[in-house]
Amino acid sequence: MRIYLVGGSVRDAFLGRPRQDRDYVVLQTTEDEFKRCFPRAKRVGRDSPVFLLDGDEYTVSSAADITADLETRDLTVNALARDVATGTLYAHPQAETDLQRRVLRPVCAANFRADPLRVYRAARFAACWPEWRVHSDLLAVMHEVGQAGLLSQPAAERVGGEVRRALQGVRPGRFLSLIVQTGCLGAWFAEWQGAEAIPAGPPAYHSGSVLAHTCRVVDELAGSETAAWMGWCHDMGKAGTPAKLWPHHYRHEHRGEAMAWQQGQRLRLPKRLIRAGGIAARWHMLAGRYDALRAGTQLDLVLRLHRAGLVEPFCELARADGSPGLLPRMEADLTRVLAVSLPANKRGQGPASGEYLRQLQIRALRGG
Repeated sequence: MRIYLVGGSVRDAFLGRPRQDRDYVVLQTTEDEFKRCFPRAKRVGRDSPVFLLDGDEYTVSSAADITADLETRDLTVNALARDVATGTLYAHPQAETDLQRRVLRPVCAANFRADPLRVYRAARFAACWPEWRVHSDLLAVMHEVGQAGLLSQPAAERVGGEVRRALQGVRPGRFLSLIVQTGCLGAWFAEWQGAEAIPAGPPAYHSGSVLAHTCRVVDELAGSETAAWMGWCHDMGKAGTPAKLWPHHYRHEHRGEAMAWQQGQRLRLPKRLIRAGGIAARWHMLAGRYDALRAGTQLDLVLRLHRAGLVEPFCELARADGSPGLLPRMEADLTRVLAVSLPANKRGQGPASGEYLRQLQIRALRGG
């Protein structure tokens, strides 16, 4: 039995980065023999012999040797292994050069066809490592997989997981722009079809395409999963505007709310994220004219965001979308609203009590 530390752990050590999860490959053994040697190991793979032991993942591989195993990896910079017993480093012939030059290059096209999720995994790496160059071979492989109609194969949760990791990267917009560039939207991201050719709005307000604007906003919100997803969704409705109306996008917030919910549900994202995306799409237009809104509209918006726990990320979205300084104003209004209480003699009257409380809250917002 030979055990090798593989993939990201070896790569990050080479780059001088903190190690995250450790993944191991076990060769020259059987699943039963591995379980006898490590009785505490718990199988977690449904279709392959993958085990969890002390928080680390072990895959029992049938590869003839470690070199053969590395040939099945996605990117050359991940095709690395270190023998646990001897410390010997094994690497794809191109791996060390690509690590030094910060290049994302596929090991081979067949590996992406065998596991199409690797298309979205590669896009996630591009989002997390914006200083790395995407090699032309990787662009070609991604395009090939997209054209072959293979992108429906991965489970929704796995595709959604790559999106969530990208949202927490340095430049999440790079994920979206790369899958558009390579024709890898598939059914998962169908709402973005053609967004690179749709003007973001009249020239007086926007320059560039809906896609470019969205990627810029998402990049501004990098690191916050919720805020970045709200940025991803906020102008999604513009991708559904009839071409005859361009560059205007009348009522895009109404279209966008449904589109954001559909995409979030399709990717099996957590309900809190799906809700955040829908709220961003539907209500982001109010951020830029918040001070001019009627007090009742301000009240409805502030309470909706407060109940969803989205006041801060919504205001971050507003900042990234060109309306800075909203957070202190909205927090002050929320403080006024929450300080209002219903008099004892107005309680217990059903809808009438609710309406009376609402009027008191509106009065508080007006400074009365």
